Amino acid sequence: MRLRLKNFRCYLDKEFDFGNDGMLLLSGPSGSGKTTILSAINFALYGTGTKLVTFGKTSCRVELTFDELQIIRTKRPNRVVVTNLRTNEEYEDAAAQSIINERFGTTFDVTSYVQQNAYRSFIMMSPLEKLGFLEKFAFNGIDLGKIKARCKAITQKRNEDLISVTSQLEMATQHLESLSKPIKVLFPLKAKNKEKAIKNELVRLKNSKILIKRVQKRVDSLRKEENALKIFLTKLEANQSAIDRIEKKLTPLQSELDSLDYEGDEKLYEYEKLLQSVMAHRELDIMRDKYSQDKVRLEEMESDEIDRMKNEISSLKKKLWGEHTEEETKEMLSDYKQIVKDAERYERLKSNLTKYEVDEERLSNDKLELEKSRNTLDEKKARLSRLLLQQELYTCPSCEASLRFQNNELHLFDNEIEDEDEDIDDVKRDISRLNRTINRLECQVPDIESRLKRRKEIQKEIRNIESQYEEELPTKDDAEEIVEDLTEYKRTQCELEKKIKKLEVNIRDKNYSGSFTMMKNSLEQQRTKIKTLRKKLKEASNADSIDEQELRKTIEIQRRNKERMAECKKRVRTLCAELKEYKELIVTNEDTYVKEYGPVRDLDEIELELANETEELEKLYADSSRYAENVANIDRYKHYREELARYREWVDKVENLKEEEKDCRSRYAASTLLKDKILQAESIAIMNIIDSINAHAQEYLDIFFPSDPIVVRLLPFKQTKKSTKPQINLQIDYKGMEADINMLSGGELSRVVLAYTLALAEIFNSPMLLLDECTASIDQGLTEVVIGGIRNNFGNRIVIVIAHQVTTGVFDRVLEI
Repeated sequence: MRLRLKNFRCYLDKEFDFGNDGMLLLSGPSGSGKTTILSAINFALYGTGTKLVTFGKTSCRVELTFDELQIIRTKRPNRVVVTNLRTNEEYEDAAAQSIINERFGTTFDVTSYVQQNAYRSFIMMSPLEKLGFLEKFAFNGIDLGKIKARCKAITQKRNEDLISVTSQLEMATQHLESLSKPIKVLFPLKAKNKEKAIKNELVRLKNSKILIKRVQKRVDSLRKEENALKIFLTKLEANQSAIDRIEKKLTPLQSELDSLDYEGDEKLYEYEKLLQSVMAHRELDIMRDKYSQDKVRLEEMESDEIDRMKNEISSLKKKLWGEHTEEETKEMLSDYKQIVKDAERYERLKSNLTKYEVDEERLSNDKLELEKSRNTLDEKKARLSRLLLQQELYTCPSCEASLRFQNNELHLFDNEIEDEDEDIDDVKRDISRLNRTINRLECQVPDIESRLKRRKEIQKEIRNIESQYEEELPTKDDAEEIVEDLTEYKRTQCELEKKIKKLEVNIRDKNYSGSFTMMKNSLEQQRTKIKTLRKKLKEASNADSIDEQELRKTIEIQRRNKERMAECKKRVRTLCAELKEYKELIVTNEDTYVKEYGPVRDLDEIELELANETEELEKLYADSSRYAENVANIDRYKHYREELARYREWVDKVENLKEEEKDCRSRYAASTLLKDKILQAESIAIMNIIDSINAHAQEYLDIFFPSDPIVVRLLPFKQTKKSTKPQINLQIDYKGMEADINMLSGGELSRVVLAYTLALAEIFNSPMLLLDECTASIDQGLTEVVIGGIRNNFGNRIVIVIAHQVTTGVFDRVLEI
């Protein structure tokens, strides 16, 4: 058996030769890749495993040669190829996997591979998982689950069919019981041919309805004409009354129009224009007096405005640049802005200085400690090398010479080494502690040195700032306050200059206050209005001699007469229009009636004709009722025939459902019996397998527990308070009492797990056995017992073992990793 790994976890390209049979020990320190070799064998067989590709690589390849089979499995691409070296036949993917499964089985990870911590072992499975595993083993090649599923589906389907038919039968029976046999109904007409009699009666009913519609139409037409004539006569009477009422209203209105005294619109306009001239003459006198007064006031306001602005200019010039000149202010403002920047930088450097506080004495001590730790680490590593070499040496019992294994051969070791009595674990812990100390100091010392360097740079910058000032540097807040004061002073002085210039421009351009401007504009408006009034008064020179009150009275009388005359004329026009409208309405109503009903007839004539038609209609309705009653009786007869047919149909349906229920019940009983037989056969097969496993496992348990025998049995059922459940459980008798698997120690549990794995491997006839740290929890003496038991029973097959602190002499070969 050979194994070659490429880019598989820790192996870039490595080949191993395990031989053809016997016990093989994989030896090497922890982390050297022993478990990886077993994982590679499992991957080659079944393609299982995660994170298999070497870090930094994209694919891996495992080549396993076992007897005449060569198995090559790759990941990325995922592919498996099996070659028969005897016949040179090659199989790929699914076909190749079937060859592997035929040779090594489908439960290799349970029956032939004991992983660390008993992962995936049969004993550590749950009861249901154990049952599933045994079912798969007992019915190898037979898909029992599929058979049981089909049986269950058939049973369920037949049960559903039985329930469905039973429900239908129950519903049909209940419905039939709710039905009563229809009461017999006789045919209502005396006739030999019932179909012809029904047809004739329907024709009579249809003809009578047609005649009724015709007569009803004539009756409706006469009633409509009667109503229309009554409405026409009523409207005619109402319209004639309205005409008489309007003619009575027109007579007094015409008399009032003749009696009104109105001189005309032109005369009224002359009166109104003359009144305006009288009012304008009076207003002109008032405005002349007001204009003279306002003109004097405007001259006084102008003089006051000029004096006020000159005084304000004089006062502002006294305040302008009184404290500092403009040049002095600009120079001081520039200097103090620079002071603000220096003060801000100075305070920031002072603040940063505290962040870089460094204990120089501690820095010196850390450097010394780092150097000392490095020297001590070198000494410890040399001592560890001597201790490891000392463990690999053996002393010859005859000559006391030092011996050492190299490439599975024993060689003489000539170099002398000093005996070390120190514990190797203590030395490893000291090395680990020194590594942590060195790592901490190697990070800590450069950081402190960097902080010290930065502190010195900050101190140098602070001294440069202090050297630029003879006195103590002001604080940032004091300097900013002075800058704000100087900036405000400069702004206020600039505003004063602008204000003085504005006042001088206002005096030059005569831009006075708003009240002066309003007064000036008002005076101009008065002058314009006076000119307009003078122009109007030239056209009416006799306005002074007219009595204003008498003129107003005359105008008022003429206006009232004008309004009343217009109102009367409007009322006359409205009444004449209404009179015309009513006369036209009478003609329109008469034309409409004649157009629809012909010449206007006498109302009594229409009423007589309507009475005759109504009498004929009542006679037709009586005949139609008789025909309709016969048709209704015929419908009842038809309904009776339909109900009778439906009743007979339900009777037949109940009988058919009874036969179908009997057949479904028989089919369901047969499928239930088949299900019970399958379960019985499964139980017998499982019991046989369990007995075989218990017998084989007990042989190994007797070997593995030489001083305190143990009995471990698989039980196929679990007893509960209510029933017995099919469930695989363990019964353990150990040290004179019944125990649970959780009560076993780590070493006891590992021996039980190993015993059942070996039993399964023996039953399955596994060609290979992989044991990874299966003896890690037991002492050296028991380990030799366990290995001896495996050797005696699996000596003709290859067994690969990973174990620490074991005697290598009990193995056929030792492979150093």
